[in-house]
Amino acid sequence: MKLSHQVRHGDRVTIRTPQGQEATGRVNGLLITRGSHCVLNMGGKHGRPAIASDENIVSINGRRVYATPQPTRSAERAAEASWLEGMGV
Repeated sequence: MKLSHQVRHGDRVTIRTPQGQEATGRVNGLLITRGSHCVLNMGGKHGRPAIASDENIVSINGRRVYATPQPTRSAERAAEASWLEGMGV
């Protein structure tokens, strides 16, 4: 399950910024229809927005979450090669 599918309106989400820092904000109620990311309200006078996606979410409501690692191309090729060996190709 994608991390962005676990996020609900009003949740406190911590993300990792491109600079490597962690920042916390609340889900603004605007969830993108595809479920790939959501908009956070980072606070401040005008509510600075930030984007939370599966790649940068660190925690949801104070609980650490970990994205399921995607298989690399080399791992996929190795699995395919071993399958072909088993088939006698």
